[in-house]
This record gives sequence, C-alpha cells and structure tokens, in this order.
Amino acid sequence: MSKYFRVSPKFWSDPEVLAWSDDGRLLALYFLTCPHRTTEGLFRLPKEYAQSDLNWTRERFGKGLAELLETGFLHYDEQTQIVLIPNALKYQAPENENQAKAAWARIEDLPSSPLTSMFKGLAERYALRLAELFPEGYGEGYGNPLALTQALAPSLKTASGEEKEEEKTPNPKPVDDEDFRTFWEIYPKRDGKRLGKANTARQFSRLTQQARADILVAAKHYRDACAGGLTKAKDPERFVRDDVWGDWMEPATPDPERTTSNGKRPADDKPAPYSDWEPPDEPKVSEEERQRNLERLRSMMGSIG
Repeated sequence: MSKYFRVSPKFWSDPEVLAWSDDGRLLALYFLTCPHRTTEGLFRLPKEYAQSDLNWTRERFGKGLAELLETGFLHYDEQTQIVLIPNALKYQAPENENQAKAAWARIEDLPSSPLTSMFKGLAERYALRLAELFPEGYGEGYGNPLALTQALAPSLKTASGEEKEEEKTPNPKPVDDEDFRTFWEIYPKRDGKRLGKANTARQFSRLTQQARADILVAAKHYRDACAGGLTKAKDPERFVRDDVWGDWMEPATPDPERTTSNGKRPADDKPAPYSDWEPPDEPKVSEEERQRNLERLRSMMGSIG
C-alpha cells in the first residue's frame, strides 16, 4: 500500500464535485485515500468494509456510491467487488520500473473482471511502464473498453430525468504535424529510447498554437539539462500531459559551488577512496622539547613510586 495518494486541490472547485451531496464528496475522498486503495486505482473493496470504515448504513453508502457511479468518478464490479478509479493512473502513474513491477504484482492477484479490460486501456494511455508488463491476453475477453465504460456507467440524467446531451469538443489538430515532429526530435531519450510516441502525439495535439511554440523552447532547455546531468529525462507523454514543460521555459542554472560548467560534481569534491588513504604526518617536535617531555615523565613516575 502506498504511503500517500495525490489529491489535487482542484477537487474542491470542480463543478462536478460541487454538484455532489456532502456524502458524495466525503465518499469520493474516502475512495481516494482509504487504506484499501492502491496507487494504480484498481483494487478490491467489499462494500461492507467501506460501510464499516465510515460507520454508515447500507442505505447511506448506496446513495453516495450512486452519485459517484453516475458521473463516472469510479466503476464498481458487483460480482468481484473490484473498484476502478479511472483517473488514478493519470495523476499518479508508476515513476520507475520498480514501482511498475509492484503495481503489477498487486493487480495480478485480483480476480478477473470486465474492469481489467478498462484498466488495460488506461495503462496503455497513462502508464506505459506498467502496460509493458501485462502478459499477452491480459484484459481480453470482455469486449471494447469504451463500450464497457458506457455499459457500466449509468446514463447522466438531469433532475427531470432527461438524459443530458453530451458535450461536444472540437476535433484536435492532426497529430502528425511539423510541430510534433520537431518536438519528438528535440526531446531527450530515456535509457536510449523514446517511448509512447502515439500517446504523446495525442497530448501534443491538444496544445494551443502559443503552447506549441513554448513547449519547443522548453524541450530544448530540458534536453540541455539532461545532457548536462542536471536532471533525468521523463517519459515524453508526461512532459506534455502534466505540463512539466512549463518548468523549463528558462535554461537550467547549475549551482557553481557544487557543479562545474557541464553540470557534473567537481572531482576534488569527491571523497577519497579508502585504498588511497594515508595517515596524517605526526607533528614535528624539536629535540630540546622532546628531552623536556622525558624529564617531566621521569619526574611523574618517580613521584608515583
């Protein structure tokens, strides 16, 4: 179990969250931070456990859960008692290979569920390190993940009972464009590779024209910082999706007291290896001083005798 989970302060200003009842908001925070949750957002949680944790009746819990299911905040498989929080990987994907392996170890023990098919699609979009660990056939046999999402999530309805009209968003700019090709060539490789080109391109296509110009500048500064050893390259999809590039609009400035011009730690700042250690020279004492010390020592020994 993770020691912490990321919950954005935007939670409290989200119009969808504000439309929930107090119990709906409290239950959402419970699912985001409860001890049963996993970082990747796919975990087993019998309703009775949650009711006991919250000290709620079955009716109160059911009403709050219905709100969260209706808006797609989470999905719940009644048969296997598995919970899926769709945005978990978007905001807290595994950051290294060990975290990805730990996530897969937890997922592997879960019973088979239609939610695993949905989760596979989310991992392929937001967490490539994790998706690469899935064995062949994982999540298959339950149909199209998009269709599952539509089937498991109840239709959104207004207070009058009429279904809401889906919001229409403009089609993003085609992903295979000159700006993205330039970005992809600039972006530093991670362990000798650049992964997730298609997903990165989809994120890039959502940028405004000004943001496109800015991100190319930021990518150059980021590349130079990685080459100088000031930072390590992240997955390009995260760089675009999480607005990491906004932190790189200016060139990185190394600390002159701790680094050289190429960003590396000065050689004379490194501790000497044990094999090169030599004892310090003994302090030099004059013959006259040595004789005086001997006389003092004899005098002290004589007084003791």
